[in-house]
Amino acid sequence: MQTATAVDLRSTILIEAARELQRRKLTRLTTVPPGAPYTLSQPQWDFLHETNPRKFMRAANGIGKSFEQALETWLLLLDEHPVYRVPMPNMGVFLVQDLDTQYADDICKILRELEPPGVLHESCVYNPTKGYTVGGKRGIYLKNGSREIFRSSHQQLTGLTGFKADHASVNEPPGEHLWSEFTRSLVMNANIPLSLAFTVVDDLRKAEMSLEWLKTMVGDPKNGWAEHVVPLTEAACPWRTPESIARQIADCLPGERAQRIYAEWDAPAIDRIFVGFDDRPYAAGGCVVTDADLAGLAPDVVQIGLGFDHAERPGGEIAILGCWWQHKGAVHGAVLDVYVSSGRTTPTVDADRVLDMLAARGLSPLAIDRARGDHNSAGKTSLTGINRELELAFAAATDSTIPPFAIQKARKGSGSVMYGVRVLNNALANGRLFVHERAKPLIHSFNNWRGKEMHKDAIDATRYLYTELLDPTAGGVAEVRNG
Repeated sequence: MQTATAVDLRSTILIEAARELQRRKLTRLTTVPPGAPYTLSQPQWDFLHETNPRKFMRAANGIGKSFEQALETWLLLLDEHPVYRVPMPNMGVFLVQDLDTQYADDICKILRELEPPGVLHESCVYNPTKGYTVGGKRGIYLKNGSREIFRSSHQQLTGLTGFKADHASVNEPPGEHLWSEFTRSLVMNANIPLSLAFTVVDDLRKAEMSLEWLKTMVGDPKNGWAEHVVPLTEAACPWRTPESIARQIADCLPGERAQRIYAEWDAPAIDRIFVGFDDRPYAAGGCVVTDADLAGLAPDVVQIGLGFDHAERPGGEIAILGCWWQHKGAVHGAVLDVYVSSGRTTPTVDADRVLDMLAARGLSPLAIDRARGDHNSAGKTSLTGINRELELAFAAATDSTIPPFAIQKARKGSGSVMYGVRVLNNALANGRLFVHERAKPLIHSFNNWRGKEMHKDAIDATRYLYTELLDPTAGGVAEVRNG
């Protein structure tokens, strides 16, 4: 019969053994490169060791994004991160989309799995149904004085005024209206570790809103972000079986696979209008072409045109650069590039940027055979039409007394919008209209326009240039003119 002392001793030995295994687990994940059992995947390892303090993992579902961020949270709180140095003690902020549903059952569960032994302050407790709490409130508090607080990435950032974080993690697409407040209040120091890791599909499916602002922010080299793209593969999650990965792909809705499986920014909206557009590469049967594709599709001599849509709001000036040619008795075309203004611009600025777009393609403004533009003033001028002001700006930019081309008024009237949409849809579906891979704003619009104002500007500019050219029927244009 064992004595109480022997039982206590055995219990102590087992507890210490468990703690030692946990210590070894954390050390192994941090120091042993991928390939050995019980290590991080290569994408997780690369993200952990990214030297840029501002980093974004755009990844498929189920590849261990939250696990990697939980690991980094502990390492930063303890100042044991393999790359980043933070003050001690330090404070971290973790943004999740919905604290009520995600905190205890998702984030805290993973944090608990990786929790180093003996680090929690006596006032910090873990409960499977409540997660980590400090004095009854959500949060983590360590013996070394470091703290981790949790907030929603979509609700108001209450209780954050005056805090300055030493590191931050975001594991769901944040609301645009909160991002500037989050960065202003918490992460004013651009050198603190700021980690974003999520699948972008969630926000795009739950609401009529776009993450285009985030895509622009991360993609602009001037903003200094490091982006890691991780599609669902066996290499990305070696702890899973090939059968489980195949089942996840099979169970994913086809319209969501681009984002949930292949970690892409955009996926076609389920109820989009342009069902004739296929965003796959031309070689795979889609509508998206490269320079090499165009070399085989278009003859040596094509006609060149511009389509303009004007809007008063920032980013509302859009120009479509396109070409077209005759093939087997029908007009075929390709959108070569898209200019989107940055902020509020003047006709002079817009003209300069459009000329830059032409020059990037080796085109002179004198090569423009056709230009069509929306004919409202859009608040840019109260004296003359915006098309005329753009013509004068092009003339000034080319040191000419006359514009290099005239911008004719787009055909508008009753039914003209949907008439143009049907023409474009028909041409896309039947292999008569293509979009160059560089024209990403238009690809996004074709994939997401649902018949409302959102995502419509690039489509309008395309309509103005191409509708009359690509209508394969007789009398269609006259019908709209008389509408």
